[in-house]
Amino acid sequence: MVQVRRLCKECGRAWTVFDPEVVPRLRYARAVVCDSLGRRNRGESWESCAASCTSWGTLDVSTVKRWGRRFELEEGVLRERPPETPFPGKQGSAIVVSPAGSRRPNPLQEDPWAARSPPQP
Repeated sequence: MVQVRRLCKECGRAWTVFDPEVVPRLRYARAVVCDSLGRRNRGESWESCAASCTSWGTLDVSTVKRWGRRFELEEGVLRERPPETPFPGKQGSAIVVSPAGSRRPNPLQEDPWAARSPPQP
């Protein structure tokens, strides 16, 4: 497994070119992920998928479940699912509304925190 690093001349960023069997930022090879998700698609339980997709059988069930949420297996091709919105609601609505009036402090107004502050020497 060879990973090649490339440097972009325009932006100066370094890019890693992975082999086809490597899924970036995953510990296991693409074949292991595809095997476990394929077994799950065929109706096996999460536990049996985790136990049988590696040769030593010590893969954690939560890892396979995480793969099931992150990837989908269609006709033997592993695709990453689009991220779900964490808080569904109105899309495109303003998060912060514009202030009703001037935001500049009024110099004639007393500070409400002055009585709670420690005395100034």
